[in-house]
Amino acid sequence: NLFQMPTLQEQEWPLIVTKVPTVTETGTYLTVGDIGNAQEHTEGEAYTYEGISDDWKTELTLVTYGKGVTATRRQMKDDQTMTVDGIFGTKLIRALINKKEQLVADAYNDGFATAMADGAYVFSNTHPLSNAPGVYNDNLITGDLTTDNIKTGIKQFALIRDQAGNRFQTKATHLLVNAMEMFTVYELMQSQLMAYELSNTINSLNKVQPIGIILNHYIDHKSDGDTYSPWFILDKTLPKAGCVYQYRGGMQVETELDFDTKDTKATAEEEYVVGFVSPGYGAIGSQNS
Repeated sequence: NLFQMPTLQEQEWPLIVTKVPTVTETGTYLTVGDIGNAQEHTEGEAYTYEGISDDWKTELTLVTYGKGVTATRRQMKDDQTMTVDGIFGTKLIRALINKKEQLVADAYNDGFATAMADGAYVFSNTHPLSNAPGVYNDNLITGDLTTDNIKTGIKQFALIRDQAGNRFQTKATHLLVNAMEMFTVYELMQSQLMAYELSNTINSLNKVQPIGIILNHYIDHKSDGDTYSPWFILDKTLPKAGCVYQYRGGMQVETELDFDTKDTKATAEEEYVVGFVSPGYGAIGSQNS
C-alpha cells in the first residue's frame, strides 16, 4: 500500500449521532414508544394482541460520498516537501470527514424546517401521537441560551409521551451548542451560583440533573454569518431515536498508477446517510430566535 492511513484530529460528528450499521441499502425505523403499556391479565382470559404499527415509519437510504485526486509523475517525483503526497493521505481523508461533519450538523441546523414521517418538523410542538388523537409531543423550545431556557428544555423531556399518550421514560443527557458558546455554557451550567446575577442563589443546573456539554464547530452560529445560533438538548440513551448515522462498511481508499500517463490517482469513498428518526423523541431544539 503506497499510502498509510493518516492520524487525524478528533472528529466531532460521532458525539451527536447513533451509529447504525447496515448491509442493505435502505434502513427502516419504527417510532420508539409505538406500543402501549401492559394491561392486567386474568388466567384463562384471551390476550388482545397489538400489531406492529407503521405509523411515522422512517426510511433512510444510503448515499455514496467520494473524492478523487491525481498527480503527475513529475509532481510526485519532484515534491520535496511532501505536499503532493499529503493530498493522497490526510487531505483526501479530511475532505470526506469535513463533508460528514457538515451533513450531521445540518441535520440539526435544518431541523426547524425539515419534515419528518409524522408531517411535523424535526423540532416541533405538534408531533401527533398515532394512538392518542389530539395529543402531541413537543420537542421545540424558543429563546436564547439562558439558564431558565435550559431548565425548560430539560423539564420538557418529562412531558414526552409514547404513541398511546402514556408517560415515556426519556431524559436530558447532553447540551449541544456551537463551539463559540464554550465559555457561555460553562458559566451557565458549571457555576456554583447563578451566572450573571448578584445573588447567592444556587445554580441548580449542576445539582439536580447534571448534563454533559458537547461543543461542535459545524452547528450554525451568527458569528459565522448564519441567520440563527441554535442549541439542542439530547437524550443519548434512546436506541434508534434522534439523529441516526446509518452506514455500510468503512471508508475505502484506493490508489492506482495510470500505465499510459504515469499519473498517480487516488479515491476515497464511503456509504452512509444521516437523518432523524422517531419523530419527537431523542432531542429538543431551540433556534435561538
